[in-house]
Amino acid sequence: DTEFERIARDPHVQGDDVLTLRQAVAVVRHGERVDSTLAWASHPDRVSWPLDPPLTARGLERSRDVGFHLEKNLPEGAAPFEVVVSSPFLRCAETASEIARVLDIPVVFDRNMGEIFGEAFRDVQDRPYRSPGELA
Repeated sequence: DTEFERIARDPHVQGDDVLTLRQAVAVVRHGERVDSTLAWASHPDRVSWPLDPPLTARGLERSRDVGFHLEKNLPEGAAPFEVVVSSPFLRCAETASEIARVLDIPVVFDRNMGEIFGEAFRDVQDRPYRSPGELA
């Protein structure tokens, strides 16, 4: 039995009280980062944003592919995707933006999503990611 079937059989639950909502949710990791390639050694962001590298061209392309995959493989009966929620790190923002562009939905940035930096990175940079204006 599914959880829904068990709830529906509960004598305290009336038939009209049971609501089924089928919303698809996908969790996606960011695409390939420039700092995983030799190009990072001469990249202008290496000094100014050492903890916030952009995606490679391949990373951007794969992110678009993910958007097309999600669009094509929406579970039967599920509500379509309505929003992409992303970390403000550039690699995540770029991944989210490519997916959202394909799905024609907005991106919302959540500052609580991202990496946790300890004392080892405190001297590297006060601001590990770009501001919303810099992402736009």
